[in-house]
Amino acid sequence: MVFSYRRLCVSLLFCAGCSFKAQAFDLSTQGVVISAYATSKVTSAPFDNKLIVAARDDAAAFVATDGQ
Repeated sequence: MVFSYRRLCVSLLFCAGCSFKAQAFDLSTQGVVISAYATSKVTSAPFDNKLIVAARDDAAAFVATDGQ
């Protein structure tokens, strides 16, 4: 069996090319994901707080009435 440096070089270049494409895709989508996450946190935070306050009030009323 003859070891072929040409095959080794071609396979290494192929693998390196695929990883660079994946890294470029990751970097290009990273900004979009971060901005979408930040936007959802900013727009949903006040509404979530209102739900928590309402749930806390309901729980306090349930405990105060001894489960009735």
